Amino acid sequence: MKPSTLDLIVTRLRDRVASADVLVQAFAEWLGVYDLGPEPIGQVTGLWTPREFAVAGLRQASGKATARSFSEGLTSFRNREFFRPHRPQVFEADPLAILSVAIGIRHSGDAAAGQWIADIATRAAVDETDSWRKGLLAAAVAAVMEDPFRAPAELLVALATHGIGTADPANQQAAFDISLAQDDTPGERSAVRLAVLLRPVSSSTSERLLAPAVMEQKSSSYSPRDGGIKILFLASNPTTTDCFLLLDEEVRAIDEKIARSAGRDAVQVVSKWAVRPDDLHQALLDHMPTIVHFSGHGAGRSGIVLHGDVPDTEYRVTGDALKDLFAALRGNIRVVVLNACESSEQADKVAEVIDFVVGMDDSVDDETARKFAASFYLGIASSQSIDTAFKMGISSVKLHGLPDDHVPQLHVRPGASASEVLLQKTLHLHRK
Repeated sequence: MKPSTLDLIVTRLRDRVASADVLVQAFAEWLGVYDLGPEPIGQVTGLWTPREFAVAGLRQASGKATARSFSEGLTSFRNREFFRPHRPQVFEADPLAILSVAIGIRHSGDAAAGQWIADIATRAAVDETDSWRKGLLAAAVAAVMEDPFRAPAELLVALATHGIGTADPANQQAAFDISLAQDDTPGERSAVRLAVLLRPVSSSTSERLLAPAVMEQKSSSYSPRDGGIKILFLASNPTTTDCFLLLDEEVRAIDEKIARSAGRDAVQVVSKWAVRPDDLHQALLDHMPTIVHFSGHGAGRSGIVLHGDVPDTEYRVTGDALKDLFAALRGNIRVVVLNACESSEQADKVAEVIDFVVGMDDSVDDETARKFAASFYLGIASSQSIDTAFKMGISSVKLHGLPDDHVPQLHVRPGASASEVLLQKTLHLHRK
């Protein structure tokens, strides 16, 4: 599919979310594809409405503010009687609201409340015939009971990336195909499809389909402290930019090369998508990586391009800002790769505080960037030196007859040596 077509579909889905009601927008915010802003949502006083309660659950799970706390709404709603015969249905007839409350309860860790919402969702699903609505209700049960569930592919994949259920590569492919369809379905389904398109998961990156807690447990047997390597892949491809990059293909190529290397058991790749400036601190603190890899757009002297806090906006982060970031939170970081056009100036700044930094001296072809990165990490995971890994990346570009082989540049901090090997062979030899 041509990038321009994909951009058009993404824009169309964003427009549908932007014109939807606040619960749908809050759901999209939780999925990571929309931003309601920092201001509290909802009324300060008065009777809780089901949707206001549901929005509070999603906002809590997203770490955002509401006028009243979700726990207050939970107390109020648990004291109400639902499923009364011959009474108009409100809450129990709104699967998105039920799922949203379940997400809030999941975040709170209240087991008793989890059972309460699971019972409501289960009873609501008895007479439900629509597969989409039934999928939302099944997801609500799975959110609080950790049960597997069946749902339309795009819903299954979008929720799996946020820890509700799991999905396999076949689900991912089906979800991506469905999300590209010219469909006029408004509301939460547009939000889900947008999430699938903005956070595609390839067959070789199934870790991104696991719950966040599981992802943390699934770390390599070796940590950076005992010689293992963690690569933090940061992706940013705002809709404001001129070109849609296939960043999922880049992380797939990296995963595949590492999987074939001798050091595969000692290297872990974790990824974060649609990165905003505020995400950087949290990601570095959460993962304590050895290598930070940024994939996306560069804008020369004005910096690398991140997503803005408001949809369809961007931030440009300068070299000085990146230098200060890594100076403060360098931790275990030995390598930074800025796989973005015209990022050499930023790389030069970062190399004042990080030993080895790769930047791009000019605009770079998308496929060139992917081939370079994949072979660079093959070298790292095969216990080659930094210099050899870098040369392997350049060689791969030349072997494939691609342009811009001169664009990647290796910056070395004064006092460091590019002959250093990050991953010692003894690590993976001991596993045999």
